[in-house]
Amino acid sequence: MYNLSIKHVVAVVFTSFASFLFAEQTYNAATVEELISYLDSAADGDTIQLADNTYPLTAKLQLTKGVTLRGNDANPEAVSFCPSDNMKTKTTLINVGNANAVLSGVTLENLKSNSEKTGAISITAGTMTNCIVRNNTSAKGYNSTAGVYINGTALITHCVITNNTVTYSSHHLHVGGGVYMHNGICDIKNCVISKNKSYSDTGGISLQAGTLTVSDSIISGNVCNSNVGRLRAGGVCGGTYIRCEISSNVLYSATVKEVRAGGAVNANLYDCLVYHNRADSFGEYRPYSGGVYGGSAYRTTITENFGAGNGAGAYSVKLYSSIVIN
Repeated sequence: MYNLSIKHVVAVVFTSFASFLFAEQTYNAATVEELISYLDSAADGDTIQLADNTYPLTAKLQLTKGVTLRGNDANPEAVSFCPSDNMKTKTTLINVGNANAVLSGVTLENLKSNSEKTGAISITAGTMTNCIVRNNTSAKGYNSTAGVYINGTALITHCVITNNTVTYSSHHLHVGGGVYMHNGICDIKNCVISKNKSYSDTGGISLQAGTLTVSDSIISGNVCNSNVGRLRAGGVCGGTYIRCEISSNVLYSATVKEVRAGGAVNANLYDCLVYHNRADSFGEYRPYSGGVYGGSAYRTTITENFGAGNGAGAYSVKLYSSIVIN
């Protein structure tokens, strides 16, 4: 026979009730109104499951709790966030700002931003996975991007960032067509960053400060093209790249003095393949390299790049067990 006191029974009942009361919840949303309501009421650890739908936003969403906002991981195109006609301040679609926040399985598209220090998505803390960021533009040319803006600690995995364009041409650096990292620590894994464009600085990924590591990813077909702005790279500028393909990126200008490389500038490359990149200029100033300028390359193959200036493949690069063929 168990000798249970009233106090023990009450304690067991209270503990069970508390576990039920504070259990992680899943909310199902199919409209913007439902989503905003659940974001207000959700607690850390909760999940908001989005139905396949288009979610036109009138203001940016704030994902600042430790909540998972999940769309369709198998088909992110089925869950679309875009600006509505009534979106007054077109700065960003979603701000992710909690270390335990997760954005998954959605598409962020068609934003026409008119603000600096932002992008279609802004991440100061948290994770983005299985998402598409596409067809966004930014009219600002300093500390900005049309795609993913990072200023904090971020993890980005299995995402496609494509066809985003910074339309403003200026003499400023610190611009990335697809991804711009202002500061912090960021890991980008198993992603595709392609066909993004900028009219100053860098077409694909630009790092200003902090620690950026990109692994097992493809950076391809990005373009930086201007006769006004300062140009650094068609593909990537700054950061560490591990087992990445950097290909078919283009840097072009007819008059700009600072034209560096089509593929990668001031980056550390490990076990990468850098090919079919191009840097061209028909003005007085010639680009430094078609493939890679500055930084270092370890066990990396740099081949079939074109540069109209100092080196087609690599210029001013520290090479370690790497191959350069042009």
